[in-house]
Amino acid sequence: QLYVSKPDSKIERAPRELKAFEKVLVKRGETVRVKLSFEVDALAYWDEEQDAWSLEKGDYLLYVGNSSEADKAVTVIVK
Repeated sequence: QLYVSKPDSKIERAPRELKAFEKVLVKRGETVRVKLSFEVDALAYWDEEQDAWSLEKGDYLLYVGNSSEADKAVTVIVK
């Protein structure tokens, strides 16, 4: 599962939003590589003032794990 958070967002957002997932069955001792992806547009929110989708610039944190409590994050910057 891949979750995204937006620190210091100017709007109210969920602490972590699920953006991609894949069901993977792994046997004991086996290593599996999984590729997760999503479109940048998935980070947008509906701006009621502009009556349009809007994408906040700045840092987004991506978390990968088996739940929304995953603790390893990578920072992605949207310009």
